[in-house]
Amino acid sequence: MAKNLLLAAVSLVVFFALVEGTLAALGFRPILYSEDPFVGFESRIPLFVERLDGDERVMETAPNKLGIFNLQRFPVEKPAGTTRIFCLGGSTTYGRPYDDRTSFCGWLRVLLPVADPSRRWDVINAGGISYASYRVAALMEELVGYAPDLFVIYTGHNEFLEQRTYGEWLDTPVALRHTSALLSATRTYSALSRVIGSLRGADRAGVSQRDVLPGEVEALLDRSVGPADYRRDDALRRRVANHFRLNLARMVQIGRSAGAEVILVNPASNLGHCAPFKSEPEVALDPAERRRLDASLAAAEEALRGGDSATALLLAEGVLKREPRHAGARYLRGQALRASGRVEESHAELARARDEDVCPLRAPSEILAGVAAVAAEQDVPWVDYAAAMAARAADGIPGEDLFLDHVHPTIEAHRLLALALIDELIELGEATPGAQWNDAAVAAVAREVEAGIGHEDSSRALANLGRVLAWAGKLEEAHGLALRALELTPDHPDGLLVAGVTAQLTGRNPEAVRHYQAALGNADFQARDHITFASALEQTGELARAGIQYREGLRIEPGNVRARLGLARVLSAQGHYDEAAELLGAVIAESPEHGPAQLQLGIALAGRGDHRDALRHFEKVLGARPNFAGVHRRMAASLRALGRDVEATAHDDRALELESR
Repeated sequence: MAKNLLLAAVSLVVFFALVEGTLAALGFRPILYSEDPFVGFESRIPLFVERLDGDERVMETAPNKLGIFNLQRFPVEKPAGTTRIFCLGGSTTYGRPYDDRTSFCGWLRVLLPVADPSRRWDVINAGGISYASYRVAALMEELVGYAPDLFVIYTGHNEFLEQRTYGEWLDTPVALRHTSALLSATRTYSALSRVIGSLRGADRAGVSQRDVLPGEVEALLDRSVGPADYRRDDALRRRVANHFRLNLARMVQIGRSAGAEVILVNPASNLGHCAPFKSEPEVALDPAERRRLDASLAAAEEALRGGDSATALLLAEGVLKREPRHAGARYLRGQALRASGRVEESHAELARARDEDVCPLRAPSEILAGVAAVAAEQDVPWVDYAAAMAARAADGIPGEDLFLDHVHPTIEAHRLLALALIDELIELGEATPGAQWNDAAVAAVAREVEAGIGHEDSSRALANLGRVLAWAGKLEEAHGLALRALELTPDHPDGLLVAGVTAQLTGRNPEAVRHYQAALGNADFQARDHITFASALEQTGELARAGIQYREGLRIEPGNVRARLGLARVLSAQGHYDEAAELLGAVIAESPEHGPAQLQLGIALAGRGDHRDALRHFEKVLGARPNFAGVHRRMAASLRALGRDVEATAHDDRALELESR
């Protein structure tokens, strides 16, 4: 009996091997190597395109990708004796806020020939700004066609940037997910899945269940006004973390399918000098309690600034008793512990603050754990950069000495990662260091690289950082970075625009006007730039100039609602009520429930004496926002103009009641 079972098992294995071999000979690829079961894309736009460089055929970054990727170039035919390395990931791999030259990939390119001059090194930066692991995996499907020897993958910070949904499969036990992944890595299973899918009327099983994302990144960061779009969602975070692990495993399999080695990098982040982007209570709080807790947090911050860490600690812990998952309170407690010399506890608390951040723009613990788990499961080398940065920090808490913002390392910290990767290559036998490889050689290369970074580069970098921090609501920090950029390059267009926006958002409208005016002469103004400039002019009372800028914004984007509303406000303030009413009527025709347009139209109509029609629009606004004190005041004024004094008094009383709260 046992002999028969063994014979049957051997026959099954042989049959399976024959089927796999046949499918491989036919060029059939496993699903896992070419498809993400949860995310699809509207289009696949190649990163590299072929062109002639003299007599040589080269692959070069496609022009339509240069806003997200660095310009890179490498031969189509890999020369003999060449090791070709692709570095993949998001903006850290790209080299933000600078570019490829100071990225860890750029450092590898200049350091590897010094470490091992016995071979040629092709090091290609394929890091894409805002790219998450599922986009990196899709990109690898292209890159395996370019004769790679090694992929260095630094990913994990961007997993929450794009909106997507998941079914319940990612909540199934790990063992079951691993079994499914192993089957998806076989050609036989993939062929059967596709046959079943075609019988069901789909190109492949389950395609209708996948999110279909745009061909290029549409990050929440690019589309929203700030972290307000983020909400606490533990189930989604768990599924994102599981999807991340699946993507890493896919990348390893994709690399191995081309005979390439893979090195994973655990992403590092700024714990010591980066407050969470958003805190959110786990349970609903009444307004009075919310105000008390906010006051306690403000007092804790003030105590920390004054050097009273004991008081700050007590206040933060008081908030955490009521809201144990408040990221901001965790951060303040961590800082108070640090100031008290309790560094080990501080590190753990600051990491907890990062993990509780409702706007997770720094890879949380579950993402870091995923890198280590996949490295162990897939038996691939990895560099624990997060641990290396902690070891490098003076007190074990990486902060502004190693990071330029929340996740982007300093130029020196990029170099440290490159050196750690070279050590890993040496250990793997992929590089053989020569006698000339020493600290002095590294220092000489560093001097040469850093000498190529001028004031213009630094100004652009600081402005880029300021733009991200402004988006996150850290306006004072962002404004300071913009001013530093302008100290280096006084007429830097990005620095001027960021300085203008942040000055305006912090109530410094005259300063904002100066920055916008200076930028107008040397920056490529978009519609939004004209509109923000107009808004600052309007706030300072320069209505004629504001109108010119709003009109310029409308010239570029004729349907821009913000520009229409702004221009209508200016026109009404100048007494041009008919033109204002015409503009606002067009907005309401397109969006009948547009509250700000209804309000502004009511103001314009009242301004020209048409109080009856004005009341209709004010009433619509109050229907949606019954506690809008300013509209009650305008209702009262129009009612009084119509001789309806009793009703007018009622609205005045209601406005007074609301204003006194």
